Amino acid sequence: MPFERFLDRLTREAREFDGCLWAYSFRAEDLSPNYIVLSGWTDGQRIQEFEEVPRHVRAALMGEEEFFAQPMIMRRYKNFPQPG
Repeated sequence: MPFERFLDRLTREAREFDGCLWAYSFRAEDLSPNYIVLSGWTDGQRIQEFEEVPRHVRAALMGEEEFFAQPMIMRRYKNFPQPG
């Protein structure tokens, strides 16, 4: 499926970016058009830098134009408490 290839590419690029600790993408088990992307980063600055890389910006715009019939919902959660 084209969208899965697109999402796999963005996830792979995130993993290769300095500051990304891990990144995974998942499709809803009921095969609805719902996806979730989870990633861990060393800090918020690195996330912003990744989002501003020209190839990522182009890919995201292409994805919006080609795949998203409705706006994507983005939620961010950060600064999880460290154990101990």
